[in-house]
Amino acid sequence: MRLVALLLALTSTAGAYPFTVPKRTGAEAAFRKRNPQHWTVIETDKRGVLMHVATDDPSLVALNGDDRIVAIRALLHANADLFGFSPDTADRIPDGGLLVDEEDSALLGEINVQAGSSMIDITTMFWVEATPKVDLDSVKKRVAGKRYTETIGYGTGPQIDCAMTGLGVKGCVTTVKHTRTRAVTFDASNVEIFSALLREGNTIRLVACADVRSFEDPEPAPAWGEVMAVQRKFSPLGGAPALPLVVDRVTGQVLHPNVKGCYDPKLMDPRQRD
Repeated sequence: MRLVALLLALTSTAGAYPFTVPKRTGAEAAFRKRNPQHWTVIETDKRGVLMHVATDDPSLVALNGDDRIVAIRALLHANADLFGFSPDTADRIPDGGLLVDEEDSALLGEINVQAGSSMIDITTMFWVEATPKVDLDSVKKRVAGKRYTETIGYGTGPQIDCAMTGLGVKGCVTTVKHTRTRAVTFDASNVEIFSALLREGNTIRLVACADVRSFEDPEPAPAWGEVMAVQRKFSPLGGAPALPLVVDRVTGQVLHPNVKGCYDPKLMDPRQRD
């Protein structure tokens, strides 16, 4: 009964979603213990997952092309848990040494093997396990043809490179002095959509993010002086979704991650953050 319970527990966690960011302790020591070759580089990320190893050990470097890639696949297969991907992933490394898994523009994982006459250098990214069930076109259709009230704010842009001042980006805030409001309807050409990885805490979701492309703003009133459009906000009408629209591509759930747009840092590579 204990064995059955253990198997059920392992089955229930396998492929769990949202994907949990891997965390390792002692990965470098474990790698050295498993692999007695001479390693010139062993690096982990901030969560202890191996991300870069390099060796000049003749037992690997001196191998010919075919034998070398077979040995590298076997090495990564045996240490896949320390790198944050499955052994099967290591087995898929092509002869050229570069394996990249992408879903649209979302980078799910990467292994890059650079092999020279005196060095083998391997850089990796942990794999995000997510199988999409929602296609991008279906998400795009939720915005295309929908009506919104657009509020455009006009003001004077910064006259200097404010990011270089003592205030940094805080000095780039532009005060809205005037506004115009109009009703707009977006056709498919106005809608921008792509896949991204959304990290919230220690979990990562594969999402589709839909927003609208910039289009021509109405001219400011002559009495406003030298101003330009510096801010725009879209308020949905008649059941249209709020923008940007973020949809989980695995579950279909509409998410509300508090992002300002589809290029928000929250939708950038989640591996670069703790």
